[in-house]
Amino acid sequence: MSANVEWMFSANGIAPWHGLGRIIQEAPTSHDALTLAGLDWKVNKLPLAAKVNNNGYQLAVENFYANVRSSDNKVLGVVGDRYKIVQNEDAFAFTDHLIHNDFGVEVKYETAGSLAGGKRVWLLARLPMRSIMGDNIVPYVVFVNSHDGKGSVRVAMTPTRVVCQNTLTLGLQQATRTWSTTHAGNLEGKLEEAQYTLQLATTYMDALEGEAERLQQVAVTDRQFEEMLAEMFPYNPFATSDTKNRRNSDARQLIDDIYREKEDLKAFRGTAWGVYNAIADYTSHLEPVKKVNSFNRFRERRFAGFIDGSNELSFAENYLRKLA
Repeated sequence: MSANVEWMFSANGIAPWHGLGRIIQEAPTSHDALTLAGLDWKVNKLPLAAKVNNNGYQLAVENFYANVRSSDNKVLGVVGDRYKIVQNEDAFAFTDHLIHNDFGVEVKYETAGSLAGGKRVWLLARLPMRSIMGDNIVPYVVFVNSHDGKGSVRVAMTPTRVVCQNTLTLGLQQATRTWSTTHAGNLEGKLEEAQYTLQLATTYMDALEGEAERLQQVAVTDRQFEEMLAEMFPYNPFATSDTKNRRNSDARQLIDDIYREKEDLKAFRGTAWGVYNAIADYTSHLEPVKKVNSFNRFRERRFAGFIDGSNELSFAENYLRKLA
């Protein structure tokens, strides 16, 4: 397959990442989503053995196992004896339970699928829309799981501005946005605790609204805005190649254009909330310089950045809070 996305679906008639996957008109419930996303398989933890000689003699490798996909017997990863599997159907059941408890509504999945040949899977569930600072904001719950032994179970909130699909990933002191755990110990108990630890839905969105109102009150001068961009995308006078300097200069100019010219940010210009949203627009729609080979990995890293809060938005958030 040409992309790192193995299989997926995308609801509401919107083309999924890289143009792959099954496009459907209505977001499904978990039972249908499991099949539509190509995730209706299990992972079996099988004893690992090493081939010793050409005659096919095998020797058991103690305390190590292979995670094998039931649909095609593909090895997804090698794990230790303490590793606990979170099956795809259990991930959907957990997300259903988490959201239903907070909202009392039927969960609808916007997209779900697998990456890297089934080694990682994700679910993205859409929650009821909220209005913040006159903007319509849709909260999403993202569940990410790995079957290769290299990643954790992770749940995150990713609120998105409807008008331009900008992802807002503020890390708020009043509410936790992400939760994760390793594949070890009592996983069932850990997943049950997640809904109390995260307080994902109403608590986070209430805190986001409060933070938006606070940032709206923080004035940002043109000079402060330019200084922030210069620190975020610095110029290196000692660089052996000028390529990175040109890219950083282009990034500064693009964010500046978004901030000063986009109509949906007009009411927020001159404020920290306006600056943050300009960078959210840039980050959400950024494309790689070369759309060859690395394009799919770029998309996956950006997706992970939104979940972890490890992209330009986290830098902007910390910088703008210092101005308060």
